[in-house]
Amino acid sequence: MEDYGVYWQVTVQPAEPAQLVSVAPTTPAILAQSESRTYTATVNGSSDCVDLAFVDAEIHFLSPHGELPNRDNDERADFTTAGSFPTVNGASVGASYVDCVPLPTDRVLSFTVTAPLGASVQPIVYRDVNRNNALDLPLLVDREQQNENWAWGLGGTASVAPPNALPGGYTVTVGAVSKTARWFADAAIVRSFRYDANDSFQIGSTTAPFYLFEQHLSRGDAVSISYAADPSGVSTFNITTDAGGTPPRIEATVDAFNGGTAMDDVQITYFTPPSNVDSTWYSMERAVVAAGTTTCGSSSGSYDLRRYLLIGGGQAMSAIDPDRPSGTYCYRSAVLGEPSFGYSNPVTVADPPPSTRPLSLDARYQPSAAGVRDTFDDQDVLKIAFNEPVTCGADPFTLLRDADGTLAYLQRDQNVKCTLNTSPESVGGVSYAALSVVTLQLIGSPGITENGTRPGLQVGASVTQSPVADLRGNAWDLAASPDIVLGDPD
Repeated sequence: MEDYGVYWQVTVQPAEPAQLVSVAPTTPAILAQSESRTYTATVNGSSDCVDLAFVDAEIHFLSPHGELPNRDNDERADFTTAGSFPTVNGASVGASYVDCVPLPTDRVLSFTVTAPLGASVQPIVYRDVNRNNALDLPLLVDREQQNENWAWGLGGTASVAPPNALPGGYTVTVGAVSKTARWFADAAIVRSFRYDANDSFQIGSTTAPFYLFEQHLSRGDAVSISYAADPSGVSTFNITTDAGGTPPRIEATVDAFNGGTAMDDVQITYFTPPSNVDSTWYSMERAVVAAGTTTCGSSSGSYDLRRYLLIGGGQAMSAIDPDRPSGTYCYRSAVLGEPSFGYSNPVTVADPPPSTRPLSLDARYQPSAAGVRDTFDDQDVLKIAFNEPVTCGADPFTLLRDADGTLAYLQRDQNVKCTLNTSPESVGGVSYAALSVVTLQLIGSPGITENGTRPGLQVGASVTQSPVADLRGNAWDLAASPDIVLGDPD
């Protein structure tokens, strides 16, 4: 057997470097007011330009796993306008975001950074692949070159502090904190206090390790200080009033929150205390509990950590725990690293979960004066009352089947008109809200698709297909509706 041979011509694209963007320096620096810091960014790979932006260094520092902050959960990194780029590659800029900076021949950018007094920022350099001036966080598996979250570099913190305090004793209310650069300031932000692991720390006059002191330190705290301004000296810091560790109040509700129709999603709403003035990471923990549980607490069940949310003090934020199996659940939350929890109310996902699709509660037939009674024909009126506001829908066709097997169609503006009540309307002695009653006015005889044993469509027909939907676009749930039969009886 002769072998003619087969070959393919394959072009192998060069691999992108392991680190596409690197920014230096990466260490934090404390700047005086109006002082700037110089950075360089080396950009490898195939990018023709990069964007420059800032993240809040303190929020990034608090990230449980070092991830870029995304407080509004929009799958984009949170940028801040607190910083400014006075120059980029020697050109004057003065903006907090710089779009598509062309790369020099050596692919090394040079830029300067400044920020207002009390602010701590980190410059971020990234490939804005889709040119939307945002760093999109989702990772595209096996398409690394299209991942913006794979091609960014973060510089060290530029932290702008007031002058270092003189040696001595102080009692201050904290007005600014930089944990990345390890300083805090008094309420007026006119003097700063630098600290490091060699100092002595207390919380409520009880000795505390460095990490715990720093974890508790926040704006609004009262701190008693014996200060040694020389970095080689040992200062003593005592948090006498701790304002940042109070757990949130949380509430849980069940509904179809993730765009589906089954009510099997739990929404947990956090109400953070105003005393927690800084943005703080709060845990979301869930326990499966016994049916009939009336109060959630530490002994309700075994709580599993689901995620953390970054929330400012005195704010409300909601998160979704989607697609839960039927059962009863409790949720709790604490400030990251704190031992005190706030607990939710227990919530139950029904078995099976109810649908959020609209349900028809009453379907009625009103015969015309001139037509054949007990047969659908011209000028008959059909009334269908729903449990929520609805629309007539986009599809013009409604299908009905009667008891003898006849299948007929109503086509909007051909043999039927569809309208909705604009004010409360009574159907069967029950008042229904505006937009909750569909009126189908026949303007001709129904079209017959399948003949039954009797001519025409007989009264007592069931709706088998309809375009009616709720205001969110969820289709009429025919299977679960209490009444879909028009005229049996009314």
